[in-house]
Amino acid sequence: MNHGFAKVYASILESSLWVTQGVETKIVWVTMLCMSDAEGCVRASVPGLAARAGVSIEDCEIALGVFLAPDPHSSDGDSGERIDRISGGWFIISHERHRHHKSHAAIRQERYRARQRVDDERNGVTPSNAAPKRDDVTADADADADADADQKKKGATGGRRTRFEPLELLATKFPGVDDPDVRSAILAWLRHRAENKLKAWTPQTWTKQFKRAREVGWPAWVAEVDHSIASGYQGLYPPPTARGGRNGTDWKNDPDLEIVPREG
Repeated sequence: MNHGFAKVYASILESSLWVTQGVETKIVWVTMLCMSDAEGCVRASVPGLAARAGVSIEDCEIALGVFLAPDPHSSDGDSGERIDRISGGWFIISHERHRHHKSHAAIRQERYRARQRVDDERNGVTPSNAAPKRDDVTADADADADADADQKKKGATGGRRTRFEPLELLATKFPGVDDPDVRSAILAWLRHRAENKLKAWTPQTWTKQFKRAREVGWPAWVAEVDHSIASGYQGLYPPPTARGGRNGTDWKNDPDLEIVPREG
């Protein structure tokens, strides 16, 4: 049994196949994507594929004819054939390209990590002297706790809880910032904290971060987000610029930094 998976992007809904073909052909195509193995091969007979797709053999043969034929409206820059015949089934031509397709944010993060490794080697940064993984400063933690308690109180008294959206805060209080990299960084940081089961930042914390980003520069703030996510940090910290640590300073002896021990 095939235990692989197929990436399906929203752009399929705008493809020539989806726009011009009937329901049965679409079903057969999605079925083949689901049946494909790690190499993009679909092992089946026509009756077997028809049974898996829940269509008639005739409709399955029509769909396969569409997939084997050139597509003059293909957006991939080639002749548009979607499959090739192989022994025991078919090969999905675009499988490799779509399987390794990466979003802009993923590509940007990989490039950042590669640059960071080079910088770490140049500056002599090692796991033993890099900035530690630690939680947010106490003020932010207290603000989060107060906001959480307030939300719980509202829930207990029948008040309606609303979901805070930092992008709305950015558009409202910082209307001049219209940078896709900033928006991507915000969404990436939300995912990072959610995936690590960390408490969501309050509006006060986001406002504080946005003000600091305005002071240090939005590109520098985006770099902090990328660095902190790549390093697995729980808070936002600038990339090290020297062996000593944060921004060339010795963070261990910095009296303005309060270290919050990481639980667990």
